[in-house]
Amino acid sequence: VAYIEVDRYSFGGRAPWVSSGGRLHFTDIDGAGRSGRRLTFIVGMDAGRFPDVTFTDALLGDAERRRLARADELPALPTVGERIEERRYALAAALARLRGLVTVSYAAWNAADGRSVAPSAELLQAFRLKTGDPAADYDQMQAALAPHASAVPRSAQLDASDTWLHSLDDNGV
Repeated sequence: VAYIEVDRYSFGGRAPWVSSGGRLHFTDIDGAGRSGRRLTFIVGMDAGRFPDVTFTDALLGDAERRRLARADELPALPTVGERIEERRYALAAALARLRGLVTVSYAAWNAADGRSVAPSAELLQAFRLKTGDPAADYDQMQAALAPHASAVPRSAQLDASDTWLHSLDDNGV
């Protein structure tokens, strides 16, 4: 259970963004490593979430961004590719600031779509650095990872359908 102190600020206590010992400290990429914690968990490193490839602007595409910059002699608005590179750089800077044990994870299942999710390329790169194998691939990384964890145990039977399917199960088939 996470305890986050946010209401002390309104009562004259410390600001809610101050990291205090014995508590979980949540932050974004830009704040990572600044609290000096010895244990860090980085979540959301699946391919659909990092780098966030949904940066495409429906109203102002990359071609329009470049055209506006030339026409108005303004600094160019960053393109999708440039914003992705900025996110990758921010992650690399955050990782460089971290000390101690770092655990990186990703959501392996998208319940809304009912499909498995791939880890990001950055997670594969972290695996390559940890193992010292620059040629390691996703299959090798998956084999080395612990079994997927879930808030619902694999043996849980949540309703009558689960009970029925469990009774038909023959070693996963």
